[in-house]
Amino acid sequence: MARIILQNVKLFAKIGHLEVEHRVGNHLLVDVAFDTDTSVAEQTDELSDTVDYKVVYDILKAESQQPSKLVEHLAKRMLDALVTTFPQAHNWELSLTKMHPPVNGQLERVSVVLQA
Repeated sequence: MARIILQNVKLFAKIGHLEVEHRVGNHLLVDVAFDTDTSVAEQTDELSDTVDYKVVYDILKAESQQPSKLVEHLAKRMLDALVTTFPQAHNWELSLTKMHPPVNGQLERVSVVLQA
């Protein structure tokens, strides 16, 4: 059993409640972690025997291309797609961070963390 972690996946999305956020978009950072049995891949050295993290990235990117108002909504869509695509993995944790959200004041980032 192993824990696989993808850190600081950089994405760009049209996300936010304000119209300007959908016009100009925003930078996102995503961290994803999950447990999976890697014992076969450890022996075979074959990508087909583990979770392909390029596919994980592709799912995150595809979901980020769909407009969302809330980081919570986008994070849930991402997590649901991952869980559905990789039933052999479990104990998922996804952190979605929106950089520089437009608030009255200085705020570097806002994050939501979901688990499945």
